[in-house]
Amino acid sequence: MPEQSKYKFTPVLGWSVSRYDIFKRCKRQYYYQYYGKYDRDISQSKINFLKYLTSVPLEIGNVVHDVIAVLLNRLKKTQEQLDVEKFMDFSRRECEKQIEKKKFFETYYRLKEKILITDLYPKVETCLKSFLSSSWKSWVFSEGLKNSDKWIIEPGDFGETRVNGLKAYLKVDFLFPKDSKLVVLDWKTGKKDSDKHENQLVGYVYYAMMKFGFYPHADKVDAYIIYLGEEYDEIKAAINEYDVSRFEDKAMEETEAMYAYCKDVEQNIPLDKTEFKMTDNMNICRFCNYRELCGRD
Repeated sequence: MPEQSKYKFTPVLGWSVSRYDIFKRCKRQYYYQYYGKYDRDISQSKINFLKYLTSVPLEIGNVVHDVIAVLLNRLKKTQEQLDVEKFMDFSRRECEKQIEKKKFFETYYRLKEKILITDLYPKVETCLKSFLSSSWKSWVFSEGLKNSDKWIIEPGDFGETRVNGLKAYLKVDFLFPKDSKLVVLDWKTGKKDSDKHENQLVGYVYYAMMKFGFYPHADKVDAYIIYLGEEYDEIKAAINEYDVSRFEDKAMEETEAMYAYCKDVEQNIPLDKTEFKMTDNMNICRFCNYRELCGRD
C-alpha cells in the first residue's frame, strides 16, 4: 500500500543523509546545527546566525535546484512554450536575490570581500543550459506531461517517511512514473562522487517505493544521478532488493548512534554539550560555519 501523505509530528529526531554526515564529521558541529537552543554559553541568535550562513557552492546548487523546481511546477499548470531567454533572466535574478538577502561564509570569515553575481551566475547558467539540452528535459516536456499529476518535485515535507518504523527524511529532487516504473532524478552541480551519490540514491529509491506502494521491489524504480555542468553526464544506479535491505540496516544503525547522544530520545533532548567532542581534523574546521565558537577561526 502507498504510504500516508502526512505523519503526525513527534519531536524524536529523524535520520537523513545530511544529518548523519554532520554527526559523523564532527559531534560539536552536529550539536550546534541541531541542538543550539540548549547551549548555555552562547546566545541563540549567534548560533542561528552561523547556522544559516551559506556559501558560493551551496548557493549555486540551491539556485539550480530551485529554478528547475519552479520550471517543473510551472509545467504542471501550463504547457506554454518555454522562453529560454526569460528563463535564464529569471535564474540570474534569483542569484541576485540570494546574494542580497543571505549572509555568506566566504565574506563572514574574510575569504572574500564581497560576493558578486559573477561568483554565482556563470555556473548556474551552465548547469541550467545543461539541463535544458538534456534528453530528460525533452521527455518531460513531451511524454512525461501525461502523468504530471503524479510528479513529486522536492516535497515540502522534506521526503518524510519511515524506515522500519523510524523517522527518516529522503527529499528527492524529481520523482515521476514512466511506463510501468518510477524514475528518480537527482541533480548534481558540484564535483562527481559516484560512490557517495549512488549511496544516496538507494534512499531515494526507498522513498519512491514507499510512496507508491512498490516496496520492496527495487527493480520497479530507475534512479539516475544527473551531473549538470559543462560536461553533462548521468549515471544510472543499479539498485536491488539487497541494497534496500542494507539501506534499512544502515539507517537504523545510524539512527541508534545519534540516539545515543540524547538523554531523552522521545523528546529529542541532547546530552550536555561537553559530550559532543570537537573533531581533530582541522580541514573540517576550515569549512565549518561554527569554527569561531570553537576557537578555530
